[in-house]
Amino acid sequence: VNTMYLEIPVNVVGKIPAGSGNVFVGAGPYFGYALSGKSKAKVSVSGGGINESDSSKEDLEFGSEDGEFKRVELGVNFLGGYQLKNGLNINFGYGLGLSNLVNNSSGDGKASNRVLSVGLGFNF
Repeated sequence: VNTMYLEIPVNVVGKIPAGSGNVFVGAGPYFGYALSGKSKAKVSVSGGGINESDSSKEDLEFGSEDGEFKRVELGVNFLGGYQLKNGLNINFGYGLGLSNLVNNSSGDGKASNRVLSVGLGFNF
């Protein structure tokens, strides 16, 4: 499953002077809204002289019915990195989704997001 989200983080960040810049760490909640998504599956069957495979791609269904995905997600971000005095920085992050993204009235199964990120940025 591949999804595209608009995410709004609200992080609290602290800086510690180190060398020619600052080490920074932070955390905070985020709100995510799913814009689109696709699922991809491949099935292979072999044995008894049979060798078959099939694959499929389809758009995710968003809504409140069983099997559909929820558009709204809540989670927590953790971040850290190093920023030079000129504003250039390298950062690392981890996002932990707290919401179950699949509507499932039977209670079986859960889907949530986990995101690792690495970035290069510039602060003005």
